[in-house]
Amino acid sequence: MARTNKGLLGGLSGRISNLVAGSWKGISYFRSRPSGFHDPKTKAQIQQRTRFKLVLDFIRPVKEFIKLSFRQYAINMTEYNKAMSWNMKNAIAGAPPDLHLDYSAVLLSHGDLTPPQNAHYTLTSPTVVSVQWDDNSDQGSAKPTDYALLVAYNEDKQHSVWIANGPKRKDKAALLQLPSDYKGDTIHVYFAFARHDYSISSDSIYLGDLPSFKE
Repeated sequence: MARTNKGLLGGLSGRISNLVAGSWKGISYFRSRPSGFHDPKTKAQIQQRTRFKLVLDFIRPVKEFIKLSFRQYAINMTEYNKAMSWNMKNAIAGAPPDLHLDYSAVLLSHGDLTPPQNAHYTLTSPTVVSVQWDDNSDQGSAKPTDYALLVAYNEDKQHSVWIANGPKRKDKAALLQLPSDYKGDTIHVYFAFARHDYSISSDSIYLGDLPSFKE
């Protein structure tokens, strides 16, 4: 049985025959109930599942970060789903069956804000990453008060550390503390900017991995 409180479709929820009604982000919808599970495991399906798992394993540890950094383009979908969709289409490399994630092509932030300029990093101590950039507050949509967004992703542990409300564009530098047990692992570093309310972000840029961190 289905119920509605707001006219023909508004507020509708429940089941009508083989249809299920619901609402998501204020949008009412119908979907068909599955008649059964069919899993032929075609090559195309296997490739799609591989793509999905590669991106899922990467995105899951930064899910809370993604809620902020993908907000601008999360229209009629969650920020998490938008990040999954974009990276499945654009960040998978190789030929089947040897697909892999291209860490340099991944986006952990997506939007129209002016991106960082001349950004690079150094290790100022065994577990501290220092990122520096030029203050380009006078360019495009940039503002001196834009937040720096930093992510260090541990490929081996599928774990990440990040900051999203620390230094500002005008500060030209930020520090990111890494866990001591990251020593010897492959770490990938990403950098972007966002407004103070995260209504708009820049595309993230890939600063590279930390080869010296493996020593």
